[in-house]
Amino acid sequence: MPYTCQLSGRLCRVKREDGARRERARRGEGGRLREEIIASARRMLSESGDANLLSLRAVARDVGIATTSIYLHFKDLTELVHAVKYELFDELSKELEESVAGIDAPRERLLARGDAYLRFGLSRPGDYRAMFSAMDLGNATDPDLGEFPGAEVFRLLRSDVAALVGEQDALTVATHLWTAIHGMVTLRPLTLFPWPPAEDLMRDLVDRLARK
Repeated sequence: MPYTCQLSGRLCRVKREDGARRERARRGEGGRLREEIIASARRMLSESGDANLLSLRAVARDVGIATTSIYLHFKDLTELVHAVKYELFDELSKELEESVAGIDAPRERLLARGDAYLRFGLSRPGDYRAMFSAMDLGNATDPDLGEFPGAEVFRLLRSDVAALVGEQDALTVATHLWTAIHGMVTLRPLTLFPWPPAEDLMRDLVDRLARK
């Protein structure tokens, strides 16, 4: 498949290793290239599970552009990895929101979100690894104010926890809850252990951590 890149405002052609070239981009189609770069990085992260193994050169080679073309859309590798993580967490956030549609009871909302989180992580292990792959993403000292990949997902869980235990204990309980759910997602596929059904574990977890 042909590919092109854009350098210094001029269109140029960069040959891929397979000899193909990227199609010449039409005016106003810069967003398409950005999406292709994110898709390539996302695929590589999902396969390796380690952001430290990713490089802009590898992404550029996969897309069929010059490495310098990536800088038209991302200032560095960290910003590209952030874009991938935000995209994946946004997909998880949407699934969590859809899972509570029509549910008003706080406990049932929390259970529904927890089940949805488990389904997402267990059914998409590559994407889930990419979401939590290593790379310095900065520090967020206040989950209400800090912006980082996954912040919105945590706020959704915390809001339901707060409805059960109150705002004073919401941060602590939500942190315990998220840590436990994350552990279930990452450990179930990796260890030989007589795991109880995920739904049963989720209900027991909520009952223990989020009692009124």
